[in-house]
Amino acid sequence: MSSVRARVPWAALAAALAMLFFAGRLVQDLRDRLVVAERRAAVAEQALATATVQLATASAALATATAAPIARLAEARAALEQILQATLAAFRDPSPEQVAALSTLYDSQPLAEVMPEIDHLRSQGLRLGGRSGFVLDVREADVLGSDRARIRTQERWTYDELNAQGQSVRCVQDLYSVAYILQRQDSGWRIAELMQEAPRQRQAC
Repeated sequence: MSSVRARVPWAALAAALAMLFFAGRLVQDLRDRLVVAERRAAVAEQALATATVQLATASAALATATAAPIARLAEARAALEQILQATLAAFRDPSPEQVAALSTLYDSQPLAEVMPEIDHLRSQGLRLGGRSGFVLDVREADVLGSDRARIRTQERWTYDELNAQGQSVRCVQDLYSVAYILQRQDSGWRIAELMQEAPRQRQAC
């Protein structure tokens, strides 16, 4: 009986040691898994950071690509209004100097569309004044590459023709639908093409 009793504590001790051994293995396995999980989390975090940087770069590039055409259109629209103001100034004073200034703003084809009015005023000894002016309504605008823009307008021009004594001899209003192609050059924008998209409508004013 004593030998049996002596063996019982040793068996319990062996069982405890075995449990301790397996518990240690389990803890080590959990630690290994934790290390793997931490590494995966670090890789995922790095991937997220990279993706965030790439997204920010792509967003900035998209914003730049979008902003550039918008800026070009704004420039072209402002330039068109300035050119039309210069054209009105030439109608008010159809002198050689004013006409020469227009040749820097129009290519040959669109300038040929403008010159008949100047020739009419010169031949009759007239100029525009009084109620003369224009109203510009931009209906559509888009860029054509990096240095060209197309602008479609509806314009109402008032031609109040004055003689040498400053008296109004005729006043008419013309309504135009026009498509412009503007070209950007070193000195600024100029009208490269001008096309009337509908017949002119005229009425007395």
